[in-house]
Amino acid sequence: MTEPSSEKPGGWSRVSWLLLLLLAAILVIGLGSLLPVREWFEALWEAVDRAGPLGYLLFILIGTLATLVFVPVSPVILSAEVLFGFWSGLGLSLIVLTASMFVSYHGGRLTWNRLSGIGIFRNPVFRAIRRAVQEEGIWLIALLRMTPFVHFTTGNLFFGSLSLPLLPYLGASCLGMLPGTALLVSGGTVAGRTLQTQAPPSSAQVVLLVAGVLCFMGIAFHLTKRTRSIIKQTRE
Repeated sequence: MTEPSSEKPGGWSRVSWLLLLLLAAILVIGLGSLLPVREWFEALWEAVDRAGPLGYLLFILIGTLATLVFVPVSPVILSAEVLFGFWSGLGLSLIVLTASMFVSYHGGRLTWNRLSGIGIFRNPVFRAIRRAVQEEGIWLIALLRMTPFVHFTTGNLFFGSLSLPLLPYLGASCLGMLPGTALLVSGGTVAGRTLQTQAPPSSAQVVLLVAGVLCFMGIAFHLTKRTRSIIKQTRE
């Protein structure tokens, strides 16, 4: 819901970031008992409440700008869940992700002649992805979004150069990102409740969160292998 695509696609390194997110959530919960984190977030919650609809708009603006300057999307999504709760946070996260993809899509189309000379985009993997999308169609975008295959903003710029129709591209991307976003939603919700109550999460919450992480890791690993196979075929 990450980073450089210069590595070979697939493998443990592409899903281990989920374990890091889980460890980060545990760290946040631990720090909550040592630092005045609750007071800090209470101030944020009060500011959001006072801002009303403007609070949602500010979050969308700040979150979109953050992702456009290559801030990892995971902290942005977790912040949405902590501040706004499950459903509102999920909706705001998807809006931020879609807005960032929209801007980057057009940015990639307009600036690809310059971007294509950057080292990361000269990687053979990107050339293979280009051919694979042309041969397999828009559904491959959903698979790529469902796996930690490329960095979010880097991928957005690259996908903008593929001359994909905008609405199908956004739809496939949102569909692919939904499972990972929902998982981060759950983690953020647990962290938010913990910070509000200063009570450790229940055993059931921990079990469900860990089960969700493991399940998504398995799905991501399988889909990454499938995506890698498709891209490999186009390179042969």
